[in-house]
Amino acid sequence: VAYEALYVVGPGFLVYSAVRRQAGPLERLAFGWAVGHALEIAAFALTAALGVRELFFAYPLTLVAAIAVLPRCPRPRADLTGAGSSWLVAAAAVVAMLAVAAALFPTNPLPWTVPRVTYFLDNVFQLSLAAEALHHWPLTNPTIAGEHLPYHTFVHMHMAAAAQTTGVALPVVVLRLVPIALVAAYALQMVVAGSRVGGTRSVGLVASMLVLFS
Repeated sequence: VAYEALYVVGPGFLVYSAVRRQAGPLERLAFGWAVGHALEIAAFALTAALGVRELFFAYPLTLVAAIAVLPRCPRPRADLTGAGSSWLVAAAAVVAMLAVAAALFPTNPLPWTVPRVTYFLDNVFQLSLAAEALHHWPLTNPTIAGEHLPYHTFVHMHMAAAAQTTGVALPVVVLRLVPIALVAAYALQMVVAGSRVGGTRSVGLVASMLVLFS
């Protein structure tokens, strides 16, 4: 949680706020979260490519220092509804996270908690790619020795960055933490998008639930 807040959500929120100065707090959080992922992945890739992975630890402070010299943002516009609606948005995100956990966790136990386990092929591949990003640069295809893999690797860089910074084992990051965080961000983004289209927060909540559970 601390890593997601300091290395992803926080930097993204600050940068999005600087670009979209009149956005409301929920919009800043939802889409700033996405911006934060892009910034984090770019910083991780740069430090890995330059062979200075240890400098990634200072990435949030560097970004905050750069943003501090920008002019102060004006007061954001009011949200579409009040605090009660904000609690409903939080509840929608929690429901989405619980649904993902109930679907994924029982069938994907952590390796050291069971005598043996057979993972779905995609899960094994995700772990392999995250390990590639964590230990090698440039990334190569873990199934073909020496074959470069220049595509579909951004999320695996995010996983590797989290493991590198926190020391949390990759299976925990890949099979537990990242799916939960991503579905929470997606739920918030759907609420904001639906609210912008429909004009009210209730439309956004319905849109988020329909997309996530239909």
